[in-house]
Amino acid sequence: MSTVGGPVGAADAARVGRSQSVLVGAQFARLVLFLATITVLGRSLTAADFGFVALVAAVFAITHELLELGTTAVVTRQIAQQPATERALLRTLLSWRRLMALALAGLLLLAAHVADTKGHRIGLVAAALVLPLLCLTAYHPALQVRQRLGGAVAVALLAQTGFLLAALALVAGAFGSLPDALGYGALVALLMAVREAAQALGTRGLGLRVLGGRLRAAWRDPAISTLLRRAGAFGLAGVCYKLASLSTVFLVWAWSTPDALGQFSAGHRLLMPFSDLAWAFATPLIASMSMAAATRPWALQMQLRVQLQLMLALSGMVAVGAWLVAAPVLDLLYGPVYSGVGNPAVAALQWLGLAAGLALLTPLLAVTCLAQSRDRLLLVAAAAGLLTTVAGSLALVPAWGPLGAAVALCAGELVVLLGLLTATLWLKDLRLGVDWLVFLSPAALLLILLPLIDTPWVQLLACVLVAPLALLVLSRLPQQRAMRAALAGSTTDVPA
Repeated sequence: MSTVGGPVGAADAARVGRSQSVLVGAQFARLVLFLATITVLGRSLTAADFGFVALVAAVFAITHELLELGTTAVVTRQIAQQPATERALLRTLLSWRRLMALALAGLLLLAAHVADTKGHRIGLVAAALVLPLLCLTAYHPALQVRQRLGGAVAVALLAQTGFLLAALALVAGAFGSLPDALGYGALVALLMAVREAAQALGTRGLGLRVLGGRLRAAWRDPAISTLLRRAGAFGLAGVCYKLASLSTVFLVWAWSTPDALGQFSAGHRLLMPFSDLAWAFATPLIASMSMAAATRPWALQMQLRVQLQLMLALSGMVAVGAWLVAAPVLDLLYGPVYSGVGNPAVAALQWLGLAAGLALLTPLLAVTCLAQSRDRLLLVAAAAGLLTTVAGSLALVPAWGPLGAAVALCAGELVVLLGLLTATLWLKDLRLGVDWLVFLSPAALLLILLPLIDTPWVQLLACVLVAPLALLVLSRLPQQRAMRAALAGSTTDVPA
């Protein structure tokens, strides 16, 4: 197989580590940009407009998941094992995503006609017109399998930066009378559509460089059915897992008020990047774990242990921090509109923080299952989580509003995590011991320290300082260093 990057070569644990560093570092940068963006929007938009923006964001997120349907991970795994099949697999992937994107765009255009305002209709139509471009994400596995993700990271950061600058311009009045004519929520939806288009086109450009030419999709590709069968259980698991989180947005919108959707979204939008952070951390492990599962099971188990221990530390800090400083966080980001005494957004954020902590642990267990072709196990766990979340939301949202949705989402995350963890322990891919308790010490420190601090901004500063320092110290423990050294001595073959 010929590629721009050269012939097939060795990719060892160091390359995986570098990719993780790039992705996790970029995710933190995106998190900062994201926080800045939602701060600008949350302080400037009404709760109803902020809720509509969250609704459009949920549409894009669900579209990405339906286009994905587990195919990126499956294609990456097969390319890592059989590099010569790369272009054929990517062409099939592009063909599938083009067909699905066009179908989803048509459905969204139909939905736009029943929107309650002109501005909302325009926002939904703009999103529908951009959806076909999202098929260009089919180029991403070519970057992922080579661990060349720096360019994709740069594109994502530039797109998010542009979105933030546009939001600032909108708030500053640079859009003239358009906000009065269409509404602020609709205009932000238009900007979101532009951001998504920019990211998709940027991914295509990077893919062209590593592949040496563009992929040509076919309207009828018989290999699509084979791809979907291989991705079937894992793809459905991904859709179920994503729907469990995003369904709460639609259920609050359907069963409560527009203001309630804004109150729920104030916390939900804030904590969603933490799940993305965990997947960014786990994504580079797909290729190496897939090879290790076939030839060196001990390496897979060691990778899981090393990474999951550090993620456990971060998970505990996120859950404790969100529970204890929910009101100061909302006040800092949005002002008093969501942080007042008795505002349901505060209690919702506390429970969403617990859900985010659980969601940080799930991706590593999911990637381990994927590497060992235990796709049905993933599907069962994700489907159980979706059913728990939807049933809980239907029972609690009518009475509790945003808080009910947050509690239901937390319960669904717990079901998924317990299912995967129980299976991993039963199959002896992971062993827990007393030594794991040290990775909960940062969370225990915050649990003791934060109630002793009376000043909200000092509480937030303590969280910001403790988290990275704790992860740095824990990563340098002798046990962690010894396992990473052992992994660095093993190599796996993937395209160079």
